[in-house]
Amino acid sequence: MDDPNIAFTNWSHHYISKFIPLDEIWIDQDAAADPEETEFLIEAAITHYRLMRGGMGYDQALAISNRKEQAMRQKYDGTPIPANDPEPDLSQILIQPIGTCAGLEFWLVNEKRAQDLCYVNFVEGGNPAVYAFVPAGQGWIGDQVAPEERDFIKLHEADEYSWMHRAGMSYTEAHREASHVEWVARQHPETLPDLLAKEDSAETEIAQ
Repeated sequence: MDDPNIAFTNWSHHYISKFIPLDEIWIDQDAAADPEETEFLIEAAITHYRLMRGGMGYDQALAISNRKEQAMRQKYDGTPIPANDPEPDLSQILIQPIGTCAGLEFWLVNEKRAQDLCYVNFVEGGNPAVYAFVPAGQGWIGDQVAPEERDFIKLHEADEYSWMHRAGMSYTEAHREASHVEWVARQHPETLPDLLAKEDSAETEIAQ
């Protein structure tokens, strides 16, 4: 069949289009003509796929993946994004500490309050190299991230922060590196503890 799904637009996956294999995401070839645009599409598609795989409905997952894509577009200029409120009340945002990695103390945060007080497109996680409103020494993970997903997001944020903080990488380069490490961990979940430990050891070496 030449056109198995007339509704196929920029991207799709198995939970939208059943003819796509479960472990694949398809990007439209015309939409993928621009390499930078392709990165934005992949980010949105992966986020949507992961959320639907976890049981979230199409519309809610689409709203979150759109926020993720919009945030990525804004962050590509390399300027840390400031808060909507110059002095956000962190007591309304921080919920509880959930461990350390790469020299950062990670906090579970109220994602909706972070969007209201800091940045409307805040989704899943953040670190101070990218978001000016995340205090130095902290990493944030949104409470909308399922518990079983949080260590993967922690790994991504820790790796991204490490590359930007210690190696002076741009956001674009660091995000690519972090996305690759996260992808490896998701393909081989048994490696996740070692990958998190590696981020800690790398940060310790820099501090010495």
